[in-house]
Amino acid sequence: MKRRVLICLVVMTCLLPWEEASRAQVAGARLVGAVTDETQAVLPGATVSVTTVETGIRRTTTTDTAGRYVFANLSPATYDLEASLPGFKTTMRRGIILTVGSEVATNLTLSVGDVTEQVTVVGEAPLVETRSGAVAGVVEERVIRDLPLNGRSFTDLIQLEPGVVRTRAANKAALSGLGDKMSLGGARPHQMSFLLDGADLMSRNNTNPSGVSGLMMGVESIQEFRVSTSAFSAEFGRNSGGVVSAVTKSGTNEFHGTVYEFLRNDNLDARSFFDRDKPEFERNQFGFSVGGPVFRNKTFFFGNYEGLRQRLGGTFADTVPTLDARRGVLPNATVQVAESVKPYLALYPLPNGPELGGGVARYFWSGSTNTNQDDFVVRLDH
Repeated sequence: MKRRVLICLVVMTCLLPWEEASRAQVAGARLVGAVTDETQAVLPGATVSVTTVETGIRRTTTTDTAGRYVFANLSPATYDLEASLPGFKTTMRRGIILTVGSEVATNLTLSVGDVTEQVTVVGEAPLVETRSGAVAGVVEERVIRDLPLNGRSFTDLIQLEPGVVRTRAANKAALSGLGDKMSLGGARPHQMSFLLDGADLMSRNNTNPSGVSGLMMGVESIQEFRVSTSAFSAEFGRNSGGVVSAVTKSGTNEFHGTVYEFLRNDNLDARSFFDRDKPEFERNQFGFSVGGPVFRNKTFFFGNYEGLRQRLGGTFADTVPTLDARRGVLPNATVQVAESVKPYLALYPLPNGPELGGGVARYFWSGSTNTNQDDFVVRLDH
């Protein structure tokens, strides 16, 4: 008995971090439409099914008295839509592509005939969004995969959409957030929302999410994301700025995975104008992803790990006393340097840059910081 209670407590503790996701906005897509006959008369009670091509997962509903159907919160994927009713031929529309946050209207027309007969139509993606007035764009998986990313932070691709501007962030800190600050549609950076699978990832100070490196890693785990700059749905009404809604990949009926490593160092870098010596720089990003079925056509898993090991050097400038100032020789006067002060003056390094006047000069020095970051993504679909 005690063992069972302990197991229940452990499971409940593991589920606590997901409580926020249960209250989050919906990140999926909607498929809506109507079922009619050849005379355009509505057909209530028709059975409508939608099947995910990659996984074979099937969802079924029936049309209402007006012949309408709705499939809500569908994952971004390619779908086959099927409608049937006794006395009519079964009609199927293949290749319907749904993107994150989209709403696609697909009407089906049934012809009189045997239900075992089937009419198949190849679907085409609409060129213009007619179901919503939102100003938004979708960055697809192909773009995320193929475009080069310095640092492999997929949030850099947000700037591909019109109306997005990266702002200067002079107050980056652990408490205020290390992520890039972006303005969507002219709004202030802290007014935007950043969603991952519907869960809000904004920091406690409402700044963009990131790791200790300032990067939002995990490119291999992102399927696509949608950038909405204005006139978006009321479900995203928590903040007055734009909305970035990303979805992670899911497993399919086939096992698939990747292994990768990206290395960059200072061997191919040049010294900048202000560097006395070429700063040390080494960035090593590595990881793997794997996905597949737990039970075919029913339960799927996907996992991704990405690690960052970075040593970043830089040239810094400080102000120190000149050699004359250490001896008490100032531009407008000469003073006696007390013996008790001399040990403290000796703590200042000798200047190695130009004099600035007033008894001070520049001192340039090189330093480096080490950054280690690990990102994990685990997803289970059933």
